[in-house]
Amino acid sequence: GAQDIGTWMSVLSIMGTLSVITNMLILAFTSSTLDEYTEGTSYPIFYKFIIAVTLEHIIFLLKYVIELIVPDIPRDVRLTEARQQKLQELEERKEELMENTGTKTLTEALASIAISGGSNDDPSHGDVGFLTEETDSDRDA
Repeated sequence: GAQDIGTWMSVLSIMGTLSVITNMLILAFTSSTLDEYTEGTSYPIFYKFIIAVTLEHIIFLLKYVIELIVPDIPRDVRLTEARQQKLQELEERKEELMENTGTKTLTEALASIAISGGSNDDPSHGDVGFLTEETDSDRDA
């Protein structure tokens, strides 16, 4: 529901499809534009129908290509979601560290680890190996 437009996306898609079909049929059967571009030659209804269907398919192909090119989720929204995910992971790690060291703040937890020599095998502060893990950016630096 609140994450996207749900059912309305289907409704808008159907309305868009029907509008292309009706507009092409109106153009082909009521407009004199086609006759003007063909130097006054009047086409039978069958040919006008074929032209309308051809133009309709060209527009649908263009619509499909645009849908492939334009992303569903903008880049800045994807980046914001990734940042929020990372912050959530860091908050969970912080809470786990404070729980494992029996402290109430992150500063106290880090001080506790520093005082104990930072040994990751010391059971008094549980699994805090992620604090000393080397990241890709650390290795590149």
